[in-house]
Amino acid sequence: GETMEEMRRNIQARDAQLRQMLGGVAHEIRNPLGGIEIYAGLIAEDLPDDDPRKQHIQKVIAEVQTLETVISGFLDFARPSPPDPAMTSVSQMVEEAVFLLSPEMERAEVTYRQEVAHDLEVYVDAEQIKRALFNLMKNAVQAMDPGGTLTVRAEAEEEVIAVEVADNGPGVPAQVRARLFEPFFTTKEKGSGLGLAIVRQSLEKNGGWVGLESTEGE
Repeated sequence: GETMEEMRRNIQARDAQLRQMLGGVAHEIRNPLGGIEIYAGLIAEDLPDDDPRKQHIQKVIAEVQTLETVISGFLDFARPSPPDPAMTSVSQMVEEAVFLLSPEMERAEVTYRQEVAHDLEVYVDAEQIKRALFNLMKNAVQAMDPGGTLTVRAEAEEEVIAVEVADNGPGVPAQVRARLFEPFFTTKEKGSGLGLAIVRQSLEKNGGWVGLESTEGE
């Protein structure tokens, strides 16, 4: 028992050190990225619209913004904020997440359906859970692109509120399902592999949990 407890403490200490290192590296990278974006923007403003160099600079800016999104994910994972819970409307959190995702849904030609009662409330940090819902919905949209239907349902089940984010994409292979919520695991060409890890982290800190039900090909 003492050996197992010592192993647990060592694992926790190593995890804390890795998170601290990750947070420090991400913070140091973020500062120069901001400078690159500012100066690239100034160059772009000085060039006429028909100058091919302007397109190159705009591509640089777009790639910097992609990197900043990845760095933000690193920081969210490495230095998670403690939740600030309050009684919150589930439908409001869902609708705000949908509003943020609506341009991407439109581009992907995804139809949205919502089945959430307006009287459902839950004691959580609204911003953290809204971001978790956004990440789940975004993954669903990307899995279906182009076309498909995204459905969000919520209902009270005994003493919990169950929120379901469903899509009719191709499903998730068994070998991927087993690792889907692991940090840094990704099947995408671009991405940090932290989106779903942060979803799980946010939900657990708010007294919840997340799971996946999927059949490959459905």
